[in-house]
Amino acid sequence: MRGEKIIQLEIGTAHIPVAIVAAHVVESLHTRREMRVVTAEARIRGKDTAELLLQGIAGGAVRGVAEGTSEPILWNARSPMHSISDGRYLINLELTEYESMNATRLQVAEFDLTPIRYKETTEENGIAIEAVVLIPKADNERFRSLLVTRDENTYHPVRRVGVSDETIQSRFGFNTPWSEHDDGFKYTIHLIDARSDASQAARNEPPFGLDLEAVGAARALAYRIELMERLTALLVKHGALAQADVDAAKADAIKAAPVRQLNFTGVRDAERYFG
Repeated sequence: MRGEKIIQLEIGTAHIPVAIVAAHVVESLHTRREMRVVTAEARIRGKDTAELLLQGIAGGAVRGVAEGTSEPILWNARSPMHSISDGRYLINLELTEYESMNATRLQVAEFDLTPIRYKETTEENGIAIEAVVLIPKADNERFRSLLVTRDENTYHPVRRVGVSDETIQSRFGFNTPWSEHDDGFKYTIHLIDARSDASQAARNEPPFGLDLEAVGAARALAYRIELMERLTALLVKHGALAQADVDAAKADAIKAAPVRQLNFTGVRDAERYFG
């Protein structure tokens, strides 16, 4: 931190000094930028000022000016612990240099999407993405084919334009609410980084975010519905049922079940399931 000892945090119109205890630089997993990370503490006499600081850092990023500089830095701040003794408040702070993680475009496989809503977090040593996207009706069948053929081993190249130039490999999560609208189909998608899955595999654990029981139940239900519809159609067509017809219906149902499974997550407005 080039010798700075104090950071003045701007909370509303107040400037609250916090003392730097330790500082280091890390590489952001999101943007690959070098980010300053500071451990600090505030010693405050007075409940009002202490509450102002705690409320201020709870509200999101805060501006701070380091001693000996005039350039404000935007920090993500949190307080892992605070205490009070004889009317004096000791507030421990962790400050991480703020970085924008709002993708202006999300490129997944051959699709170049403009997110309606977007957020990303780190999971293990990978990036977990949640986004609401609108797919034009002309492109919907192609996009659905990515979801129908998804599994825990199928990854696609993903770029988060506006966040990083890095291309990562991600798979679709299995919970994908979708809804139909006049201008297309809205999906709330989840993208799981291959690096997160690799970390899970190294510990002999299932792929990240995969509820095997729920996925298996949905697949089985989709298969049974598809099978019954095809058997019924054959009965109507032939008036009787042969084993060959049953075998053919089962084979067709296995292929068609993923489409039926995707239909289970159709909702009125997929954006309501963001976050």
